[in-house]
Amino acid sequence: MPIHRPRNWIAYVGLATVTAYPACATKTVGVEECRQVEDARCEAAPNCPDQFDVTDVEQCKLFYRDHCMHGLPVDTPPTGSVLKHCVDAIHDLSKCAATQDGSAALLVNCLGVETTNPKITKVCKLLAAPESISVCNSFLAADSSSGGEASTTGGTTATATGGTTSSSSAGGSSGFGGLTL
Repeated sequence: MPIHRPRNWIAYVGLATVTAYPACATKTVGVEECRQVEDARCEAAPNCPDQFDVTDVEQCKLFYRDHCMHGLPVDTPPTGSVLKHCVDAIHDLSKCAATQDGSAALLVNCLGVETTNPKITKVCKLLAAPESISVCNSFLAADSSSGGEASTTGGTTATATGGTTSSSSAGGSSGFGGLTL
């Protein structure tokens, strides 16, 4: 008959606790910032019906509320002013798409919004790839680590020349986690 030694059980429980504790820790950064960007994109989506399959803005926001729990691909979250400029740019693009012909709206007609990808010439394509919006690039690009500090490379203003990216029926990718609207 085996002899039960209480000291062994205490040691096993202690070891299990120490081993499991790091697995419960999270280094998620920018959850609320992610939600603000995705809320703005969800609000913009109905203005680009060919690009995004979003009919219920509130449902879209609820989806990204949970999905943003993974945070942003940065070491530190963006500053308040950097985030505000990004969200404002998304709102400006949405207004531009609404006043033009939705998915056919050209970026060149939206004054003040720049892209880091000169191949993107349409408003809705840029909304589908917010990491390509100049003021958003510093914290949405997958290789970002600056935490929203200003980029030294700057953006390129889109012109009516150049190619456009191909459209997919599922919507666009947002660059941080391959999210689609």
